[in-house]
Amino acid sequence: MASSQSELQLWVNLATGLRPLEQLALIGLSQRDPYLQPSTIDPSRIVGEEKCYRASQWLSQNVRSLLHCYCDFCSQAGSKVGGKASDTMSLVGALASLLMATYGYSAAPAVAFASWALQSGMKLWCDQYGVVRLDGSGSYRLNLYANYEGDHPVTLSSVDIPGIFSMSYYPAIKEVIRDKQYKSPVHQVLIQEPARAKGQFMPADAKKIYDVMEYCESKHQHQFSFSDIRSKRTLSGTVDVYCLQALSTELELEASTVELRGA
Repeated sequence: MASSQSELQLWVNLATGLRPLEQLALIGLSQRDPYLQPSTIDPSRIVGEEKCYRASQWLSQNVRSLLHCYCDFCSQAGSKVGGKASDTMSLVGALASLLMATYGYSAAPAVAFASWALQSGMKLWCDQYGVVRLDGSGSYRLNLYANYEGDHPVTLSSVDIPGIFSMSYYPAIKEVIRDKQYKSPVHQVLIQEPARAKGQFMPADAKKIYDVMEYCESKHQHQFSFSDIRSKRTLSGTVDVYCLQALSTELELEASTVELRGA
C-alpha cells in the first residue's frame, strides 16, 4: 500500500506542475505506454500529435463518467482549489484515488485528468453538461416497415402510443483544449460526445408494451416526444431498439439521436 501511495504522489507531483494541455497529453502518453513511470518523463516532450490524439480518444470515451465523478467530488469537497499548493495536490490525489477505485483507471490518466479538471476550472462543465431530469406526457411512435415482395412498394405505417416519460438527458459535449505555447494545429485535445437520453416510458395502456416489443428490429423506427411538466421543454428522439427492455408496466429505453427544445 505504501509503495502505491508513493507512486500516486509522484504522478501528482509531476502533473500539477504541468500546463493544462500537457496534463491532457500525459493521458495520451500513458495510453501509448501503460508501464510509464513519472521519473522517466521529460515534461518538455509530453505534447505531440499522437499523444493529443490518444488523449482525445480516451477522454471522449470516458467523459460522462469522468464528469459525473468530478462534479460529485466537487459537491462533497465543498471547497475551491487555490491557496497553498499542498491543498491543490491533496485534492488532486483524492480525486485521482476516487477515479481509480470507481472506474479502475490506472494512476497516470487518473492523476492527469484530476490535475487538469481541478486546476483548469472544469467546474463550469457541471452546469453546462450535467444531466437534465425531465418528466411529462407525450407519445411513443412506431414507424412500421413493410416490404412486400414483387412489384409492391415499400410502405410505412405509424402507430402513436400515449403515455408518461421519465428521462435523463445528457447534453452534447464538444470542447477543444489548446495552448498558445504550442503553435501546431495538431497540438490540441478534442473532447466530444453526442447528446443522448435514457429513462422510462409508461404507456397509458400497459398492454401496448407488447405491441412495442413486437417490433424491436432495426427496420422499424421507434421515436418519442414529450413535454417536460416543469420546464415545458420538449425532448424528442429516436429509440435504440436493441437497448429497449420491457418491464411489467413500463419500457426502459435509450436514445442516441435526441433533441431538447424550448427555453
